Amino acid sequence: MVLPKSFHLKLGQLLRRARVGQGLTQVEVARCCRTGTQFISNIERGVCSPPLYLLARLLVVLRIDKMEVIFLVHGALQRELDGECR
Repeated sequence: MVLPKSFHLKLGQLLRRARVGQGLTQVEVARCCRTGTQFISNIERGVCSPPLYLLARLLVVLRIDKMEVIFLVHGALQRELDGECR
């Protein structure tokens, strides 16, 4: 099952809030995660979601509890399943 666009947007918002809250730039986060600044920008804007290895790095760098992401996934899947049952 593919996660809906709303999930990508919410994940991006979560990551951006954490980054800004810590006073980090996209350049700094990209450097810490060994990826490109444009990729970080795309993730934050909900254009794409990071692969799992990068998501794990982002959670560590941005000090985000993995449970927050699990709740996002759960909510997105629940909404998707609710929509299929109607």
